[in-house]
Amino acid sequence: MLGLYVVENFCITLKSEIFHVLSPKRVNIVDFGSEGGYCVAQFAIDPMVKSITGKEIQYPWVAYSAMILCSIFLQSKTQNTHFSGIQLLLGSFLDLSDTTWMTAVACADIIHCDNWNWW
Repeated sequence: MLGLYVVENFCITLKSEIFHVLSPKRVNIVDFGSEGGYCVAQFAIDPMVKSITGKEIQYPWVAYSAMILCSIFLQSKTQNTHFSGIQLLLGSFLDLSDTTWMTAVACADIIHCDNWNWW
């Protein structure tokens, strides 16, 4: 449980620092395969975030991310809170023919890569 607390506090601090640098601009975020959409979910309800594009290489992670985001979306509608524009894509990060993905990368203010395969 302590590990989760540390990670959550790190995410809050990281978001605070990012938005301090980019403020007051509403940002566009690209998430390179977080394996479950955790980055997308963290930023989805933040009013500073305009749009998020997430790309996963495995279908189960896209489906899992979609389920999480549907739940968050329903809660945001019920509570009348902000919910960012979100695109979830399936395929290779290196696919240069995917114009949706390449446009998202080109327009991103923040590119998040939380996948050990890329480190």
